[in-house]
Amino acid sequence: MSSKSPASYSGLLDKAAATKDFSDRFSPVFVRDLRRGLRSDFFVWTFVITHIIALVASLAEWSITQFLGPATTGIAFTGLFIGTIWFVFSLILPLSMFNALTPEVGNTRNIELLLTSNLKRWHIVRGKLYVELALSSLLLFSLLPYVLIRYFLGGVELVATLGIIVGILVSNGVFSSIVIGASGFQSAAGRVFLIFALGVVSMMLMSSASMGAITGRTASGIFLFFTSVLTIAVIIVFSLQIGRARLKVAENPVDPPSSALVFIVLFLLPLVNGIIAATTGAIGSAILLGLILTLGILMDSERDRKEKLRAKASSSQ
Repeated sequence: MSSKSPASYSGLLDKAAATKDFSDRFSPVFVRDLRRGLRSDFFVWTFVITHIIALVASLAEWSITQFLGPATTGIAFTGLFIGTIWFVFSLILPLSMFNALTPEVGNTRNIELLLTSNLKRWHIVRGKLYVELALSSLLLFSLLPYVLIRYFLGGVELVATLGIIVGILVSNGVFSSIVIGASGFQSAAGRVFLIFALGVVSMMLMSSASMGAITGRTASGIFLFFTSVLTIAVIIVFSLQIGRARLKVAENPVDPPSSALVFIVLFLLPLVNGIIAATTGAIGSAILLGLILTLGILMDSERDRKEKLRAKASSSQ
């Protein structure tokens, strides 16, 4: 009977310990906030309550189907289960990020400590969004058995339902980015107003982008999908830019530009895009959204500024 040496057991313990931690490829902000989110009472209670509501909706749908016939299954599904998922993922979970940037810009001022490392402001705001998407995806994945149950009960198209769920996850990402961007402000009333204003601007931008895709010579479902993806990306990037602009260090020449610049671009975009979509159709709207998206991604490149500062410091020496 063979026995393993102490060295082999030591190697197994080292491998087990290594698997308990996240890979170095993940941002430290993402790892920190993900651990906090998984252990938070809010996520645990949201997980439990959502499953209870989903179970009640399943039983209610089964009862409606038994008493009123299979034809009512799709109606009950849309009204009960999908409505519950939409409310939780598009409103409740994103609002949990209402204080996302408060530890970095509030009284604790963690931003100074974070920026002394190799972290960039984009890492911080993107890490917040990735955490929200990871937690929402985990909760949404856990609800898939209820979707399969409804499919086997009949009256529900699986592909269409999965498409609705993907749309709910996208809306979760859009609204989460808006809440994260607004969380950089100190006043709670200011955050609420900004969330409402950005929500209105987002709907206006989606309407103006859709108008160019469904009218004119270039009307096409492909253009509608393409412009919708660009619009969603623009809303997410510029909403995060608002939060990124709040991550300032006093008298630091590498600070991002004022959030006023981001406000001006974002609030004027629906008007400009509507005019271009009405005159040139989907192609002009797609080109404009692509240029604005590129501007939002490249806006205030911290790497370029830091390299210029280093070159200036070395030349002065």
